[in-house]
Amino acid sequence: MNILLRKNIFRIFLVFFILELGPQSYSSAQHITPLPRMSSASLWVYSEEVPGNEKYSPRAALEKTALFIISGMVFGWKFEYTPSDKARNVPEYFSIEPITEISPENPNFSLSHIQNKTPRLYGRAEFIYDEAALQSFTYWNSIIFKTSEGRGYGERRDETAGILQAYTNALKQAVREYARTIEKNKPKEIRGDMKLKEEPRLFADQGQVIAEVRVLLNIKEIVPYTVF
Repeated sequence: MNILLRKNIFRIFLVFFILELGPQSYSSAQHITPLPRMSSASLWVYSEEVPGNEKYSPRAALEKTALFIISGMVFGWKFEYTPSDKARNVPEYFSIEPITEISPENPNFSLSHIQNKTPRLYGRAEFIYDEAALQSFTYWNSIIFKTSEGRGYGERRDETAGILQAYTNALKQAVREYARTIEKNKPKEIRGDMKLKEEPRLFADQGQVIAEVRVLLNIKEIVPYTVF
Protein backbone atom coordinates (compact mmCIF):
# COMPACT_ATOMS: atom_id res chain seq x y z
CA MET A 1 0.00 0.00 0.00
CA ASN A 2 1.57 3.27 -1.07
CA ILE A 3 1.83 6.37 1.12
CA LEU A 4 -0.85 8.35 -0.78
CA LEU A 5 -3.41 5.57 -0.40
CA ARG A 6 -2.71 5.27 3.32
CA LYS A 7 -3.20 9.02 3.78
CA ASN A 8 -6.55 8.90 1.97
CA ILE A 9 -7.74 5.98 4.10
CA PHE A 10 -6.74 7.87 7.27
CA ARG A 11 -8.67 10.97 6.15
CA ILE A 12 -11.80 8.92 5.45
CA PHE A 13 -11.52 7.26 8.84
CA LEU A 14 -11.08 10.63 10.60
CA VAL A 15 -14.14 12.14 8.89
CA PHE A 16 -16.21 9.07 9.80
CA PHE A 17 -15.04 9.26 13.43
CA ILE A 18 -15.99 12.97 13.75
CA LEU A 19 -19.41 12.33 12.20
CA GLU A 20 -20.01 9.48 14.65
CA LEU A 21 -19.17 11.75 17.58
CA GLY A 22 -21.41 14.48 16.29
CA PRO A 23 -20.61 18.21 16.03
CA GLN A 24 -21.51 18.93 19.65
CA SER A 25 -19.13 16.29 21.05
CA TYR A 26 -16.36 17.45 18.74
CA SER A 27 -16.90 21.08 19.74
CA SER A 28 -16.86 20.16 23.44
CA ALA A 29 -13.64 18.23 23.03
CA GLN A 30 -12.09 21.29 21.43
CA HIS A 31 -12.94 23.47 24.45
CA ILE A 32 -11.87 21.28 27.36
CA THR A 33 -9.96 23.49 29.81
CA PRO A 34 -6.70 21.80 30.84
CA LEU A 35 -6.20 21.35 34.57
CA PRO A 36 -3.64 23.78 35.99
CA ARG A 37 -0.52 22.81 37.88
CA MET A 38 -0.47 25.83 40.17
CA SER A 39 -1.61 29.36 40.86
CA SER A 40 0.90 32.14 41.43
CA ALA A 41 0.96 35.86 42.08
CA SER A 42 3.61 38.54 42.41
CA LEU A 43 3.09 40.93 45.32
CA TRP A 44 4.72 43.54 47.50
CA VAL A 45 4.47 45.20 50.89
CA TYR A 46 6.37 48.07 52.41
CA SER A 47 9.84 47.20 53.70
CA GLU A 48 9.94 50.19 56.06
CA GLU A 49 7.63 50.73 59.00
CA VAL A 50 5.61 53.83 59.59
CA PRO A 51 7.49 56.02 62.13
CA GLY A 52 6.58 54.94 65.63
CA ASN A 53 5.70 51.35 64.71
CA GLU A 54 8.71 49.29 65.78
CA LYS A 55 6.86 45.96 65.71
CA TYR A 56 6.37 45.92 61.95
CA SER A 57 7.83 42.84 60.23
CA PRO A 58 8.00 43.15 56.42
CA ARG A 59 8.55 39.38 56.00
CA ALA A 60 5.47 38.55 58.10
CA ALA A 61 3.47 41.20 56.22
CA LEU A 62 4.49 39.69 52.88
CA GLU A 63 3.46 36.20 53.96
CA LYS A 64 0.10 37.37 55.33
CA THR A 65 -0.68 39.24 52.11
CA ALA A 66 0.47 36.28 49.99
CA LEU A 67 -1.84 33.87 51.82
CA PHE A 68 -4.77 36.26 51.40
CA ILE A 69 -4.23 36.60 47.65
CA ILE A 70 -3.40 32.98 46.86
CA SER A 71 -6.38 31.70 48.91
CA GLY A 72 -8.61 34.02 46.87
CA MET A 73 -7.13 32.83 43.59
CA VAL A 74 -7.40 29.12 44.37
CA PHE A 75 -10.54 28.79 46.51
CA GLY A 76 -12.18 32.22 46.81
CA TRP A 77 -14.40 33.69 49.53
CA LYS A 78 -17.96 33.64 50.78
CA PHE A 79 -19.31 37.17 50.96
CA GLU A 80 -22.19 39.17 52.37
CA TYR A 81 -22.98 42.65 51.11
CA THR A 82 -25.52 45.20 52.33
CA PRO A 83 -25.78 48.33 50.19
CA SER A 84 -26.09 51.61 52.05
CA ASP A 85 -29.59 53.10 52.14
CA LYS A 86 -29.86 56.61 53.53
CA ALA A 87 -33.66 56.58 53.41
CA ARG A 88 -33.75 53.54 55.69
CA ASN A 89 -30.70 54.67 57.70
CA VAL A 90 -28.84 51.49 56.69
CA PRO A 91 -25.01 51.71 56.49
CA GLU A 92 -23.04 49.79 53.88
CA TYR A 93 -21.71 46.45 55.09
CA PHE A 94 -19.36 43.97 53.44
CA SER A 95 -17.68 40.87 54.81
CA ILE A 96 -15.68 38.01 53.32
CA GLU A 97 -14.73 34.61 54.66
CA PRO A 98 -12.29 32.22 52.97
CA ILE A 99 -13.99 29.18 51.44
CA THR A 100 -10.79 27.29 52.22
CA GLU A 101 -8.03 29.17 53.98
CA ILE A 102 -4.50 28.19 53.01
CA SER A 103 -2.19 27.82 55.99
CA PRO A 104 1.45 28.98 55.92
CA GLU A 105 2.35 25.40 56.96
CA ASN A 106 0.67 23.94 53.88
CA PRO A 107 3.48 22.17 51.94
CA ASN A 108 1.90 23.22 48.64
CA PHE A 109 2.28 26.90 49.49
CA SER A 110 5.55 28.73 48.93
CA LEU A 111 6.82 32.29 48.99
CA SER A 112 9.92 32.88 46.89
CA HIS A 113 11.86 35.45 44.85
CA ILE A 114 11.93 37.74 47.89
CA GLN A 115 13.75 41.00 47.15
CA ASN A 116 14.10 44.11 49.24
CA LYS A 117 13.97 47.16 47.00
CA THR A 118 13.41 49.95 49.48
CA PRO A 119 10.75 51.06 50.21
CA ARG A 120 9.17 47.77 49.10
CA LEU A 121 9.66 44.09 49.77
CA TYR A 122 8.72 41.95 46.77
CA GLY A 123 7.88 38.26 46.57
CA ARG A 124 6.06 35.60 44.61
CA ALA A 125 3.37 33.38 46.12
CA GLU A 126 2.74 29.94 44.63
CA PHE A 127 0.34 27.13 45.40
CA ILE A 128 0.75 23.72 43.76
CA TYR A 129 -2.69 22.25 43.12
CA ASP A 130 -3.82 19.35 45.27
CA GLU A 131 -7.11 17.45 44.93
CA ALA A 132 -9.14 20.11 46.75
CA ALA A 133 -7.69 22.89 44.58
CA LEU A 134 -8.45 20.94 41.40
CA GLN A 135 -12.03 20.42 42.58
CA SER A 136 -12.33 24.16 43.15
CA PHE A 137 -10.90 24.87 39.69
CA THR A 138 -13.35 22.42 38.09
CA TYR A 139 -16.28 23.99 39.93
CA TRP A 140 -15.44 27.56 38.90
CA ASN A 141 -14.94 26.44 35.28
CA SER A 142 -18.01 24.22 35.06
CA ILE A 143 -20.43 27.15 34.87
CA ILE A 144 -20.15 30.52 33.17
CA PHE A 145 -20.07 32.73 36.26
CA LYS A 146 -20.40 36.49 36.05
CA THR A 147 -17.28 38.61 35.86
CA SER A 148 -16.87 41.94 37.62
CA GLU A 149 -14.11 44.40 38.40
CA GLY A 150 -13.36 46.65 41.33
CA ARG A 151 -10.90 49.19 42.66
CA GLY A 152 -10.27 49.77 46.36
CA TYR A 153 -8.20 52.05 48.56
CA GLY A 154 -6.27 51.68 51.80
CA GLU A 155 -4.05 53.95 53.86
CA ARG A 156 -0.26 53.64 53.71
CA ARG A 157 -0.02 54.49 57.42
CA ASP A 158 -1.98 51.31 58.22
CA GLU A 159 0.77 49.16 56.66
CA THR A 160 -0.35 45.54 56.15
CA ALA A 161 -3.88 46.31 57.27
CA GLY A 162 -4.01 49.13 54.72
CA ILE A 163 -2.94 46.82 51.89
CA LEU A 164 -5.46 44.14 52.86
CA GLN A 165 -8.13 46.83 53.21
CA ALA A 166 -7.40 48.01 49.68
CA TYR A 167 -7.89 44.47 48.35
CA THR A 168 -11.07 44.00 50.40
CA ASN A 169 -12.50 47.33 49.24
CA ALA A 170 -11.76 46.35 45.64
CA LEU A 171 -13.67 43.09 46.15
CA LYS A 172 -16.57 45.03 47.65
CA GLN A 173 -16.59 47.40 44.69
CA ALA A 174 -16.73 44.44 42.30
CA VAL A 175 -19.83 43.11 44.08
CA ARG A 176 -21.38 46.57 44.20
CA GLU A 177 -20.86 47.16 40.48
CA TYR A 178 -22.41 43.84 39.57
CA ALA A 179 -25.33 44.36 41.97
CA ARG A 180 -26.25 47.54 40.15
CA THR A 181 -26.75 45.60 36.92
CA ILE A 182 -29.12 42.94 38.27
CA GLU A 183 -31.42 44.79 40.67
CA LYS A 184 -33.66 47.71 39.72
CA ASN A 185 -34.54 48.22 43.39
CA LYS A 186 -31.78 48.27 45.97
CA PRO A 187 -31.68 44.90 47.77
CA LYS A 188 -31.41 44.45 51.51
CA GLU A 189 -28.58 41.97 51.23
CA ILE A 190 -26.62 39.95 48.68
CA ARG A 191 -24.86 36.69 49.52
CA GLY A 192 -22.65 34.48 47.41
CA ASP A 193 -19.17 33.27 46.55
CA MET A 194 -16.41 35.08 44.71
CA LYS A 195 -12.99 34.14 43.40
CA LEU A 196 -10.13 36.12 41.92
CA LYS A 197 -10.18 35.54 38.19
CA GLU A 198 -6.58 36.63 37.78
CA GLU A 199 -3.67 38.09 39.67
CA PRO A 200 -4.72 41.41 41.27
CA ARG A 201 -2.82 44.69 40.91
CA LEU A 202 -1.52 46.90 43.70
CA PHE A 203 0.09 50.32 43.43
CA ALA A 204 0.64 53.40 45.59
CA ASP A 205 -0.37 57.02 45.15
CA GLN A 206 -0.10 59.96 47.55
CA GLY A 207 -0.17 58.08 50.84
CA GLN A 208 -2.67 55.47 49.69
CA VAL A 209 -2.43 51.94 48.35
CA ILE A 210 -4.77 51.09 45.49
CA ALA A 211 -5.86 47.58 44.52
CA GLU A 212 -7.57 46.48 41.32
CA VAL A 213 -9.25 43.08 40.96
CA ARG A 214 -11.21 41.00 38.48
CA VAL A 215 -13.45 38.37 40.02
CA LEU A 216 -15.87 35.58 39.24
CA LEU A 217 -19.17 35.93 41.11
CA ASN A 218 -21.68 33.29 42.12
CA ILE A 219 -24.69 35.16 43.53
CA LYS A 220 -26.55 32.70 45.73
CA GLU A 221 -29.18 34.88 47.37
CA ILE A 222 -30.61 38.38 46.94
CA VAL A 223 -32.76 39.46 49.89
CA PRO A 224 -35.25 42.23 49.06
CA TYR A 225 -36.57 44.69 51.64
CA THR A 226 -40.18 43.66 51.03
CA VAL A 227 -41.12 40.02 50.69
CA PHE A 228 -44.60 39.20 49.46
